[in-house]
Amino acid sequence: MNPKTNNLKSFHLSILSGSYLFKQDERADAVYFITSGFVVLCNGEWETETIVSYVGPGEILGEKLFFGIADGKRMYSAKANTDVECIRLNQKEIEELKQNSKNQYIELLERAGRVCIERLNKVTGLVHCFKYESKTDRLMNLILYLTDTFGRETQHGHEVYLPPDLFKFYINLEQNEFKNCIQELVNLNIIKPLHQDHYVLTNRLLLMQKLPKIVEKIPSFPII
Repeated sequence: MNPKTNNLKSFHLSILSGSYLFKQDERADAVYFITSGFVVLCNGEWETETIVSYVGPGEILGEKLFFGIADGKRMYSAKANTDVECIRLNQKEIEELKQNSKNQYIELLERAGRVCIERLNKVTGLVHCFKYESKTDRLMNLILYLTDTFGRETQHGHEVYLPPDLFKFYINLEQNEFKNCIQELVNLNIIKPLHQDHYVLTNRLLLMQKLPKIVEKIPSFPII
């Protein structure tokens, strides 16, 4: 689907990198269909924001409103991690689209339904990461989860975004602990650094095969 067509052009919105789509605790008054670029979801004030997740093209933010469910306040802030293109619709515009442009409305409705199913599958995968007692085991499985879920296939392997704040949020992993683990993966030629917090997982199967040995080499940090 290319939602930047026909009637939806008037709802198109361009957002510069570093700008907010919305902030935590604001009233959820619109739904955003991301068509290009990446958005990070953050928890807390801007000085101490913690990355919770990130979303890219095809994703939706505030989808409950699209189904007519009042969502109250925003749980997280959404900030453009790159320049972002999206479709923004408030409740009135959704109703007008439903009445006057049924084909466009059905397209967006189908997209929203698929996203909900995809998110349920992602949550199931994320829960799997936390069945382990060791934080190191959780870290390794979370890297696999992020690679499989959000990784981008390149000629050199899967490119994946591994921000320390995200791991700290999910595993309560301190920055030095995270750096030690990542450096060990680099030393073993499992991953290669690209640019800030972006890596290439050169061989996913190799990581799975070496996982027990990698865990043995990395200090086991107690779960807090």
